[in-house]
Amino acid sequence: MKPSFNFNLFASVFLVLCVASLVLCEHKRAAKAEACNHPKDVGRGNLALTRWWWDGRSCKEFTYKGQGGNTNNFPSKQLCVQVCKP
Repeated sequence: MKPSFNFNLFASVFLVLCVASLVLCEHKRAAKAEACNHPKDVGRGNLALTRWWWDGRSCKEFTYKGQGGNTNNFPSKQLCVQVCKP
C-alpha cells in the first residue's frame, strides 16, 4: 500500500506556519522598537557598566549602575543601532 500525500493539507499547514512566523517577527520588532522610546535611566546600584541608549537620533554611551533602569539599555553600540535605528 502506497502512502498518500495530501498536498492541500501540507500547503495549509505551511501557510499557517508562515503567517504565524511573520506575526511573531513583527511583534518582536515592535517590542524592540518600543525599548528605544524610553528615556535614559542609569538605574541604581554600585556598578559602573558602559552601556548604550537611543536618544531618538543616535546611540549614546552612558554608565549603568547595574540594577533597575529600563529596556533602552544595550551592551554595545552595534546592538543599539541594530535595534533602534530606523
